[in-house]
Amino acid sequence: MALLKSVTKNQIALFIIVLLVAVLFLALLRYGLFGGLFEKVEKQKIEINSFDFAEVQNVSENHIYFSRTRDKVIFEGLLDKPTPCHTLVASYEVKSDSVNILIKAEASKEQCIQVITKTGYRGSFNYKGEIKSVSIFYNGELLNNASL
Repeated sequence: MALLKSVTKNQIALFIIVLLVAVLFLALLRYGLFGGLFEKVEKQKIEINSFDFAEVQNVSENHIYFSRTRDKVIFEGLLDKPTPCHTLVASYEVKSDSVNILIKAEASKEQCIQVITKTGYRGSFNYKGEIKSVSIFYNGELLNNASL
């Protein structure tokens, strides 16, 4: 009781005001009423603007090449085609902060003797966003990858 007698009405009022301000501040933080000040910043999604791919000649035996500039990735390499009559075709898919290059060998309609053929490839794409890695798949299997 002696403790309660020593507390004045002004001190009680000040305590209640401080308590209300603290609760209001926590509510504002919790429910984002500070204009999104505490929201997570969303990563910019990768956008591919153009994609080029071709078979090339004169690629050295163990050649694998990746290059990245501010808005372009270039990749090259060597792989085995089942026959010289197969044609390499490629597409891409964007997954989070990486790009997968999907290469496959398509058979032609003409008959061809099965001779495994080393074939070079070269491709590039322009992009917007932040790329962390590029992976190259050939007929569904990982061929190469690079952290950029």
